[in-house]
Amino acid sequence: MPPVLRTSALQSADLAGKPPNDAAASNETLATAPPSPPPSSPPTVSNRRSHGWCGTCFRAPGLRRRKKLKGEVDAGDDAQTLAEETVLRRDAERVKEGILHEDGQRGLLSALTKRRRKRPERIEQPRLLDSLGIARCSWMTALPGSVMLDELYIPGSHETLALHYPLLSSLCQTLPLASQLSFGIRFLDLRFNLTDKGELWAYHGLVPQRRRAEEVFEEIYEWLESAEGRGETVIISVKQENDTPPEVFASTLLSLIQSTAPLPSSPSNRTPASFWYTKNEWPRLGDVRGKAVLFCRFAWRGYGLHPVSWPNDQHVAWTTDIGGRESLVQDWYGVRTPLSLPLKASLCLSLFDAPSSSLLPSSPSSPSPTGPRFPHRISFLSCATFPTLYPSTAAKGWGLALRWPWSARRRGGAKLGWKGVNELVLDGLERLDEREEEKGRGRRREEGQGGMCVLIDFVEFPPDVREGGEERRGELVERVIECNFR
Repeated sequence: MPPVLRTSALQSADLAGKPPNDAAASNETLATAPPSPPPSSPPTVSNRRSHGWCGTCFRAPGLRRRKKLKGEVDAGDDAQTLAEETVLRRDAERVKEGILHEDGQRGLLSALTKRRRKRPERIEQPRLLDSLGIARCSWMTALPGSVMLDELYIPGSHETLALHYPLLSSLCQTLPLASQLSFGIRFLDLRFNLTDKGELWAYHGLVPQRRRAEEVFEEIYEWLESAEGRGETVIISVKQENDTPPEVFASTLLSLIQSTAPLPSSPSNRTPASFWYTKNEWPRLGDVRGKAVLFCRFAWRGYGLHPVSWPNDQHVAWTTDIGGRESLVQDWYGVRTPLSLPLKASLCLSLFDAPSSSLLPSSPSSPSPTGPRFPHRISFLSCATFPTLYPSTAAKGWGLALRWPWSARRRGGAKLGWKGVNELVLDGLERLDEREEEKGRGRRREEGQGGMCVLIDFVEFPPDVREGGEERRGELVERVIECNFR
């Protein structure tokens, strides 16, 4: 017996004008044959829209779908008005933010990124030195003479005289010595070779820098006698670059210091000894105004501030005794690739926040009831490894600056490349100040607390660029100086 479909029971009931038999329909539903499609009905608007092209109107499916959606909305006019207002408001915001032009054409930025992430506006703070009326060229003059020199935050230049090629790896500065001093630098890193003629010449490794020690010292004396330098002091670090016996090198340097002749413009009571401070203890600022403080980085313990030890290229900060006080030193210079620059910057930043840093030794960072909370610190921001990373690309970074509206900052836009250590450290100092409730903790001068000497390659970088287009070089140097006046 052939199976009877459910549609046949419904049709028969309809033809008889009686309600369908539910039991019969139920039994017929359990039949083994699959249900057949419903009978064709006269074409309606909904049927035409549910299929592809319509033989009646030949309209595109997209147009029919839009009409269907519009018809399904109860309050069609109100919903359409609300949608149009939303689109107009969104376009107005995009025009304001630079994504969309006023004529409706999309800008270059929206072609590259579909969605623009809103960034909070940067509120520029006034420069502290300007607000206090302090000139960078003579910032030490504004400090009291009772301040200990090892309590100050002193910017310095690494390889101060490394101004000459022929190798990119031998170039660490672009400003001459006198300009660095006027720039606010108060720690000079001088490196000399003792020649066969018994003369000291400036070198960076094997590359001569074409200056004799006598000329360098005379230029420093002239600056200390000028109006800018009379109330200042300069720490002069001397390092031996060749393998001459340290005793011979030291005696040559000592005889050069002791033979210092007063300048024609010097007062009558100016003696060679009055140009130098050569004791192995940290002085007060008032005792060394107008003088050079000798800092020895060679095997000679007769005169000057002298570190007891100086390990080579350590990846962590280490402690030593300098001038009768424990000091914390960071001098990791063997950074091989740009990928390690953030780690180098983190190590430099750790010295600005010594008690809470996990990168530092435990002994100086733990508070003592008798000792200072912060030790005296020396941090070298310089690093390079030939031929994979040069001092310029390590300090200043490398790449193309993208000065788009969404990436604009005080020091320029985003960089297609990498940031240098100078800018990484500066950004880190800003983040530390924004995060901490107690501003400047570990980054301000306090009585009885150790200061810091920060040695920088290319001291004029990064520049400080303000909204009006004003640019002032050496923002990192100024940031270090500001730590003395917070």
